[in-house]
Amino acid sequence: MERGEAPHASFTVLIEREKGELPEAVLLSEVREFFAMHPDATLLLSGRTGKTADLAWEYQVESHSPEQQRVRVEYLDSHSMRFTYSASARTVQPLDSEVVGVAHMMLGTPLGLLFAFVIRQVIGRVRHLREALVTEVTEYVAKS
Repeated sequence: MERGEAPHASFTVLIEREKGELPEAVLLSEVREFFAMHPDATLLLSGRTGKTADLAWEYQVESHSPEQQRVRVEYLDSHSMRFTYSASARTVQPLDSEVVGVAHMMLGTPLGLLFAFVIRQVIGRVRHLREALVTEVTEYVAKS
């Protein structure tokens, strides 16, 4: 992420409530509230790879030290979200995010076809009206 650029609203990090438990996915904007409710929780993950407790997110710890980790989390469904961040026990620094909405493309195709059909009908009516007007003007001029 560029300096000063705000992370995506869906930016998600993983937090372990207790060492060795499956991590939970938490929105970056809700990390402070999560730590307030779970003071023993940590952003440092025990495993190198795995899934969250709800099996919705997969993660991979790309670099690992006792105090710092670089973590990549990925969610795949009707859209794809990939977030990379650097974390210590209680702090997180967003590094990269990629969000792709496939569902929008699937919805856009039929809407695009409908829009093209409507435009074609309007153009056909305009041509028909133009031809009728030209015919009327030609007949009027011929009578005069």
